[in-house]
Order: sequence, then structure tokens, then C-alpha cells
Amino acid sequence: MEINWFDYNDKSKSVFDAKEHAKSEHRKPIININFPNKAVLFCMGKAMGIIKNNFETETIINELPGFITKPEIIKIKHFENVCFLHGGYAAPQTADVVETLNALGVKELILFGMIGGFGENLKIGDVTFPNKILAEDGVSLHYGLTNEFINNNCPEQFNDLFEYLKNKGHNCLTKDIVTSVAVFRQTFKKEEYWRSKGCVGVEMEAAGFLSACHFLKLPCYCVFFVSDKHPLNENDKWEWRTTEFTKVQTKFVCDVVNYFLK
Repeated sequence: MEINWFDYNDKSKSVFDAKEHAKSEHRKPIININFPNKAVLFCMGKAMGIIKNNFETETIINELPGFITKPEIIKIKHFENVCFLHGGYAAPQTADVVETLNALGVKELILFGMIGGFGENLKIGDVTFPNKILAEDGVSLHYGLTNEFINNNCPEQFNDLFEYLKNKGHNCLTKDIVTSVAVFRQTFKKEEYWRSKGCVGVEMEAAGFLSACHFLKLPCYCVFFVSDKHPLNENDKWEWRTTEFTKVQTKFVCDVVNYFLK
């Protein structure tokens, strides 16, 4: 049975939207805060700490007035055109962040996430720029008609990002990935199916992020850092990061931030 949770003909108003929620009585009021047009979302637990440890930062707002998640939003001192924040864990949180940022005036978003790699030749620390995302998240079905894949088309303003990171020494690829929020249902058979679809890694946010941005007509893009390598069969061991992982991740986050400051 085909699932259709989205109706193009439904032009009715949301029961409550992100803008109304941000101003609701149970939220701290946001007064005289001008948000940058561009937001960089890191779906990495340590990314914000890395930024604060390596750059002189200023807090724009302590808590995003989201419905599910409320990350701090920061900027780099003397750079007013871009802000940085944690993008949330899993598609519902990230879609919430996108809706709320847009309600506050943000018009352009890019997400940097982490994938568990199950591609045969993938290595920890590799960076992939997928052309499309296999959607197994559920959230994306509320923002558009059922599609197996969601396009991750690179906006013109980010078209030099691949070469920039490559020139910084990162092993950059153009391999597709899958969004799944069922962490403990990533079976060996399922990952074999994902490989048959051309995917090399799995994460939890991209489909929700892209579908929400597309619905709101916001320029958007996703890039992913390989955090761990899944075994290809039941006799192999799960490779959870490496002794060099922290160093490699720190360099990646710092290189990304410097890209937006250049």
C-alpha cells in the first residue's frame, strides 16, 4: 500500500506554526535579535565544543525556541553573516530546527553530519557529498509526496566546498547515503539492501532536514563525515572510530568553519 501523508491540495493553516510557537507564552521572548541569513548545522555531539575551543565565539541566543530541541546558537566574533548550532538528533528534531530557524529569519542552511559507513571501500574520516538521500525516516513524508530518494542538490553558493575540503586534505567522495531512525534495526540484510541502492552510510537527520528545507523553499545542502565503519558480515567487528578520530574530526569541523569565514 502506498503511503501518502502529504497533500499538495492542503492549503489550510497549521494548528500552530514555528513562528507562533517561538513567541508563545511558555518561551523566553526573543527581543531585538537579528539572525544571520545563513545557518550551519552540525549534527555531531562534539562539534560545538570544538568550535568554541578553536575560535573566538559569541552567543546569539542561549536556546533556540524550538518545539523539541533548543540548541545554543553562536557566531564567530567579527563575522555576522553566518551562525552555527547543533542541528538536533534524528529527523524530527532537525526538521523542528529548520522550521524554527526559518521563522526567525534564516534563509539558507547547510548541514554537516556523521554517518556510520557500510560501503566496502569507505574509511573513517572520509567525507561524502551525496547526490541523493534514501529516505527511511518518516518525517519527510509529511513535507512531500512519497519518494524513495530525496535530492541533495548543491546550491551555487556552496559549489566550491568539495574542492575546498579536498584541498585541505580530506578524502572527499560523491556517494549516496540513507536516513534511518531505527538504530537497532540496521540489520546485515538491511545494509546489504542499502548497498544495492548505491548507499555507503547511514545517519538520522538528512531526509528530514532536506524535505523541510525543500518545503519552505530554502537553499540547503548536506555533507557527511564517516565516524565509524560497520562490519560487512556477522564475523567482522564493528570499527568504532579510531585513535586518530578526535584529531581528524577536529580538523574537519575547523576546516568547515573556516570555509564560511573565507
